[in-house]
Amino acid sequence: RMGLVDKVVPFEYLLAQSVDVLKKCGEKNYQRPKGLRKKLSAQDRILESSSYGKNFMFNKAEEMLIEKTRGHYPATSRVIQIMKEGMALDLDGGLALEAASLGEMAVTDECKNLISVFYLLEKLKKEPTFAGVSLYEPIEKAATLGAGVMGGGIAQLFANMDVPVVMKDINNNALGHGLKSAAAIFGENLKKRIIDQREFDLKMDNISTTLDYDKLKNVDVVIEAVVEKMEVKKAVLAECEPFLKKESVFATNTSSLSITEIASAAKNPEMVVGMHFFNPVHKMPLVEVIRGEKTSDEATATIVALTRKLGKTPVVVKDKEGFLVNRLLMPYLNEAVLMLEEGGAIEEVDKALLDFGMPMGCFILLDEIGLDIGWHVAKVLEGAFGERMEPAGLMKKVLDSGRLGKKNFKGYYCYTKGKRSVADKSVQSLVDQNAEKHLSSDEIVERCIYLMINEAALCLEEKVVEKSEYVDAGMV
Repeated sequence: RMGLVDKVVPFEYLLAQSVDVLKKCGEKNYQRPKGLRKKLSAQDRILESSSYGKNFMFNKAEEMLIEKTRGHYPATSRVIQIMKEGMALDLDGGLALEAASLGEMAVTDECKNLISVFYLLEKLKKEPTFAGVSLYEPIEKAATLGAGVMGGGIAQLFANMDVPVVMKDINNNALGHGLKSAAAIFGENLKKRIIDQREFDLKMDNISTTLDYDKLKNVDVVIEAVVEKMEVKKAVLAECEPFLKKESVFATNTSSLSITEIASAAKNPEMVVGMHFFNPVHKMPLVEVIRGEKTSDEATATIVALTRKLGKTPVVVKDKEGFLVNRLLMPYLNEAVLMLEEGGAIEEVDKALLDFGMPMGCFILLDEIGLDIGWHVAKVLEGAFGERMEPAGLMKKVLDSGRLGKKNFKGYYCYTKGKRSVADKSVQSLVDQNAEKHLSSDEIVERCIYLMINEAALCLEEKVVEKSEYVDAGMV
């Protein structure tokens, strides 16, 4: 933007492009880039030059920050304060103010906890192998089965890391949607100038499509992302396996279905492993790697390494209903629906959880996940754990009323032009009209959060994960 750089190019073209720029410099009419920085408008000049304008900007910045952080990150507010006060000081005074503030912020609980989270996530990203086991072979070519939102998103991850990927589905229309999903993600990066048009084209060229399994003969890994139904996943595995190399790993993307049962359809069940991505795939950093009863150490190690290669954080979990995240998440979400049944209000519950520090409220999250998916996972957990995991009846009533959440813009919230607005008051009509209960913020938080903590303890007892830090990393 400032014009300090003439051109930005991929490394492999640096020498040729540099020579090209130097040649142009010798031409009479050559002008170096002047930069993209726009001149300040009259309004901006007034804001930046007057004390009134500066105060207005700082107050507005503070408002926006509080709206986003809800006051949970004190250092961010302190930064604005330092900027405001530092403008009236000389360099030494400004540095002294920064040093004093750093000393205060460095000993807060927030700072210590964020440092712990940083080290925890770095550790999970950098562990070289799984349980000291070597891989079958590096992943140089991949395939995805199913070209829906998840399949397209997973294909985009491979393409972004320059790993050729074949996307397979049963018709061209579905494949078109998969390519569109991948292109939309690369399009966001293009719009933000993270990549240029040439890089966009090269990345998309890493994705090929097919309607049959024959093109999967040379792939090192297949990630299945078809509909979340056991019989469909088993059928797809049985159809696909004869076309794969013996060393190819078959990874199934499922949120709750048993990997052991899916693998029962395979002749080589030791090569079948769970690889649970979260939606949206390109943004969510966690991948649960699930071992079935017969999954080999080598197949698990291969998928752990692949997860890291794709820029994600792997957590290895036992093949138990709900795995880790959904096992902890569903009781939390279900409790919110139970409170709504008792006469609580959607926005009241979500506000209490946001104020507590959750990134989004329960009902916002249910809409994001999809009410059909939420109900499916809830029933799987009820089947496994009985009455303790019985889903709220209202959850099914809301689903049966035609609401799927964000995917059809009808859920616990209303949506205007695709964006969430206010809570949908008509959901209240599905609640017993005699139910009316005011819930305190503390009660809402304790009922939801304590259930997650209890479930985390049970997961550790059952060795769903090996260490408590894996629970922390997964839930963060």
